[in-house]
Amino acid sequence: MATSRCAILAVMSNQGDGPTLVEAICELPGVTLAAPAPLREVERVEAYAGARLPSAHRALLLSSNGAISNWGYERLFGVGDGAEDIGPWNAYETWKFAWPRQLEDFLAFGQTGWGDQYAYRLSELQRGVETVHRLDHFMMEAADEPVATGFGEFLLGFASSAGKPDGRVQEARRQIGDLDPGQLAVYAPSPLLVGLERATHLTKMYSRAVMVTNGDMLAQLGDQTHETRRVERLDTFLDDLGRHRVKVRWAR
Repeated sequence: MATSRCAILAVMSNQGDGPTLVEAICELPGVTLAAPAPLREVERVEAYAGARLPSAHRALLLSSNGAISNWGYERLFGVGDGAEDIGPWNAYETWKFAWPRQLEDFLAFGQTGWGDQYAYRLSELQRGVETVHRLDHFMMEAADEPVATGFGEFLLGFASSAGKPDGRVQEARRQIGDLDPGQLAVYAPSPLLVGLERATHLTKMYSRAVMVTNGDMLAQLGDQTHETRRVERLDTFLDDLGRHRVKVRWAR
């Protein structure tokens, strides 16, 4: 992986000629890269965030407008109007509305195949702090230790793990195969409802539906757990704004 590391460092430090991330990892198995992003789209995201993206992040987007590795189980969002581009994905009405957590301060720019979010805190980014946080896909809470102190460090880790799936990804690929853009892997039933030890069956769902469903379940579970109250089923419905939601039905 030494070549990839050198190429990424070149992207981080060299806006002109020289090797790029695209050249470094485009031939690795399980990796998909995009065409460069227009500068205007990068600047539009920065206007939305009220802060300039880290220089290494800008360089990546201007080299490849998003990246997917490990056959869809690790991904970095692009910029533009796509459903999983940074701006639309972070809009409150996309999925954050369903969560009991206050998530407006987080700008997600990537995710795992299960829906863990890689994100900046806007309040930090606006002060020039580039710390990358990982939000757990069940709780949407940032881990005590950040993923990286900056995007450059994060990008090195992303590239070094490309094409080298861990055991969890290998098992998921065995069960459900690769993930297409816009898909996430989910356990059915959810570990939130039955516990981790009973959650073994994987399936695929659209990313937005997964995020809304997880938020709805967490909001309704509150302090309850699968050990203190049994769930009978999940019902889907349209709320007053016409959004697809999930209702937890408790066993009597």
